[in-house]
Amino acid sequence: MSKKRFDKAFAKFIRSSEEKITPKTFFQVLDEIERERAQKTIELQARIVEGQLQFAPSPELSVRGNEIWLGQQRIVVHVSSGD
Repeated sequence: MSKKRFDKAFAKFIRSSEEKITPKTFFQVLDEIERERAQKTIELQARIVEGQLQFAPSPELSVRGNEIWLGQQRIVVHVSSGD
């Protein structure tokens, strides 16, 4: 979400909220959520098949072959021999 869109959504939330919340409180809660999210570890299993990385199915992430899907983002992992 762009900063402009976030700012508009936040302003709308503040105007329409029955229980008033200060921007300071809102950002403190948002910061706590971010810290909690960063503490989660997701482990993936993979193997090399005919020179290509293949992730094992995961209940936490959408994976296919050497691809990891996170929302609208696709991460493609390439393996090199280190040479």
